[in-house]
Amino acid sequence: MFSGLKFKLFFIYSYVKNQRILLRISPKSITVFLLTLVSFNAAAKVDALGAFNSPKGFGAVLEFVSGKNETNVFSAYADMYGIFEGRCAAPGFKINYTRCKSLKDIELNGVNCKLYAGPGFTTGYARQYEPYYNDYRKYLSRNYGVIACLSGTAGCRFDFGSSISLDLSWTVEAGVHMRLDENSREFKLGLYKNGLISALYPQLTIYFGF
Repeated sequence: MFSGLKFKLFFIYSYVKNQRILLRISPKSITVFLLTLVSFNAAAKVDALGAFNSPKGFGAVLEFVSGKNETNVFSAYADMYGIFEGRCAAPGFKINYTRCKSLKDIELNGVNCKLYAGPGFTTGYARQYEPYYNDYRKYLSRNYGVIACLSGTAGCRFDFGSSISLDLSWTVEAGVHMRLDENSREFKLGLYKNGLISALYPQLTIYFGF
């Protein structure tokens, strides 16, 4: 069991380390994060650990099976809005909890495809959406803020009969964004537009079962 856990943690360490220049995460922070995952696994009996990949960002996922057709999924990832386009230099971060319910199982050439959906909640510290006008007005203002959203996720889990499985999903987030205005120094509350605009971005998670 522990040898398999070491392999999975080494894989995720290598994955995050390759992204750390982009995310500006230090090796020390990566080590602390992995130790936290180990503690979660020991205390809460995590059923699967995943690597989250999406145009939205990169991060890690913990999955707990709560019943025959239900799972609790916790995701934490760096929000990459504006990074890939060169509109800002530092990412935000998001944490999401989703309770997924299995809707249908389909067998395709020995691969089990499980369709699922479920509600959830997202919080974090991220940028608000800003339109892209032209190259002279492309840079984002310092509009980081706290987000609080209700979310909905739907996807398909591909199980190949081994400890590794793939998950393709989409998540929509409807909620608010609260930030401190850099000019007036007043708090501003508004609809979190990125949660709706990024709903079409696919999310690919590579799971490692325990």
